[in-house]
Amino acid sequence: GTRNVTFSGTNGGSYTSASGLSIDANTGAINVTASTPGSYVVTYTVAAAGGCSQFTTTANVSITNTIVWTGSVDNDWTKPGNWNCGIVPTSSKDVVIGNTTNKPTLPTNAIGYANNFTIESGAILTIQNAELQVKGNLITNGGTITNTIGRITFNGTSAQSIPANMFTANTVKDVEINNAAGVSLSGTLNIQSGSSAGSVTVKSGTFNTNDFLTIKSDLLGTGRIAENSTGTLYLSGNVTVERFIPAHSRRAFRLLAPSVNSTASINANWQEGVNVLMPYDTFPLFNPIPGYGTHITGSQTGLKGFDATITGNPSLYTRSATAWVAINNTNLLKLDAKTGYLLFFRGDRTRTNIMSNTNFSSSTTLRARGSILMGNQSYALNAGATFSVVTNPYAAPVRWDKIVQDNAAVVEDSYYYFDAALGSRGGYVSVNTTGNKSILSDTVFGNPNATIEIQSGQAFFVKSKASGSPLVINESHKSNNNTVQVFRSSQRLYTSLHFMFDSNRVLADGVNSTFGTGLSKEVDGNDAADLANIDENISINRNGTFLSIESRPLISGNDTIPLNISRLKTQAYEWQFAPVEFSNTGVIAYLEDKYLKTRTQVSMINKTIVPFTVTSAAASSAADRFMIVLEGPRVLPVDFVNIKAYLNNSRVQVEWNVATESNIDRYEVERSTDGRGFVSIGMVQPIANNNNSAAYSYTDPSPVEGYNYYRIKAVDKNG
Repeated sequence: GTRNVTFSGTNGGSYTSASGLSIDANTGAINVTASTPGSYVVTYTVAAAGGCSQFTTTANVSITNTIVWTGSVDNDWTKPGNWNCGIVPTSSKDVVIGNTTNKPTLPTNAIGYANNFTIESGAILTIQNAELQVKGNLITNGGTITNTIGRITFNGTSAQSIPANMFTANTVKDVEINNAAGVSLSGTLNIQSGSSAGSVTVKSGTFNTNDFLTIKSDLLGTGRIAENSTGTLYLSGNVTVERFIPAHSRRAFRLLAPSVNSTASINANWQEGVNVLMPYDTFPLFNPIPGYGTHITGSQTGLKGFDATITGNPSLYTRSATAWVAINNTNLLKLDAKTGYLLFFRGDRTRTNIMSNTNFSSSTTLRARGSILMGNQSYALNAGATFSVVTNPYAAPVRWDKIVQDNAAVVEDSYYYFDAALGSRGGYVSVNTTGNKSILSDTVFGNPNATIEIQSGQAFFVKSKASGSPLVINESHKSNNNTVQVFRSSQRLYTSLHFMFDSNRVLADGVNSTFGTGLSKEVDGNDAADLANIDENISINRNGTFLSIESRPLISGNDTIPLNISRLKTQAYEWQFAPVEFSNTGVIAYLEDKYLKTRTQVSMINKTIVPFTVTSAAASSAADRFMIVLEGPRVLPVDFVNIKAYLNNSRVQVEWNVATESNIDRYEVERSTDGRGFVSIGMVQPIANNNNSAAYSYTDPSPVEGYNYYRIKAVDKNG
């Protein structure tokens, strides 16, 4: 910007000053940006003429290097009128942010500059989806910077320091280090988790954490330490790396990696430094920080750092060449970033998680503190074409396709992920470099959450080739995709279309409906458009947009999946519905058929097959013939404990037990010959209705020949 030296009186003179002040000799306009900070004397001279002697006068001018925020216009950093000198700061200027009414905001896509940056008490700078570059030091006199969606870059030429309590909640999104002299931390700094998870990027120099840095993780995302291409050790000091593991409908194994070489023991990290001893009832609740840590068992008494159980069975293993080997002491052994750990996961350290045999695992965050791995990481694989456990060595996701590209002679195309959602305690799923998965739709419901993005905190199997060479994972394999789906159990409903051909059941097409936290009802990047087949095609018609994968929020009320069918032939078909992770959710689903005017219940626990036929009638192949209707969980007036049916001479005896019965009008006994279409065959009146348990029976005097299926329908007094 410019500022003018003004005068009154004789015109036609010229302006001069000492070197360092950029001033226009004719107009007196001072180029502030081009001037060197300091104090100057400006001389205005009018030459002698017309009998008049030379005229000279002076004025004092100061050029300061400090630009002060005034907020005179509004809160926009990029507007000159918001700064005391009428210019927006450059990288050579010191910046002072005071406690003004209009708090400054660095707006989206903007870049703000500062040499030394000072923020006074009560002041707040908000960085939108923007960047603040600082060449000097950050100085806080009680003010803070809020950086939840932006970046702050340290790009000085002398050593820089990040003070304690500089950022709101000591948490930031992205931090970039680009200073050959290095940057150091002087207090706690968290790299944020969530759907807008943050990162640390070191482009030059060394980032000294002084043990203050934490990479956060939660249900929606995990922070990361980004790729470094310098080929040097770019970070010193310890880092705490978190891995959030969500609740699951059952307990299962997890194949994990700690992302650091820990400075302390397994117990001090994943067990939060405590362990449960026997007997349970004489000791306090060993859960020092709720939401962190888990139970690791292997002792009946609690010796060697283990959480005691009646059986003493181990729950944490590492892999030898051919077998899983139980960890023998969590007090002595430390965590190794290149070791995969198979953990039977109970959830957090809540007392009931170890005292009960419930099949449910609660959510928790595992964290480990130590030195991170940097640069190339080499893994010696088991000899021959065999399987080996390796880890993601970094506090960042890595891409499997990039790893294989650089190790094509070393490993086969797929890695093998342990999916907690499979079987009773989890199971293996292979994922190749294109992201295709090995699950067979008729044997295991749905595909796993694994992708080519292998997450921080994840260990996995690879199958080696016969070369005998080590597997090398390097910084260029890192990814910025902080997927949490590997650890999160989303609810999915797979809908597929089948028909018979040459006595074989043929899969024609399918769609995937996924429900999870943070997903939107609107069509967005979490959805996939449908690419129509040459023959039979099904899709989800969401307001005229046809989808093959649709992501929706968790079902809390009612929802629908409008199916779209096309290019069907005149023949018999089958719908197949395969639900994943809907157990104990209370969600109810129906398939509505507009042509037949029927409504068929779809199991949200087991596979359901619903046959239908396309005839010459146009309505039988109408695009909108079918719709899935979903009803959210409801509070029922009764809990069924069990139901059984058995042959008693020529009759069938149906018996059931209920708990907490209240407000029941009647029980209807229904029978089916195919497990799908049920008809009522009798009623039984309630005997309790006082929130107590009760036992009931009904005799079917005329069962049909062949298979008989029975179910009990409870009808409350509200209908």
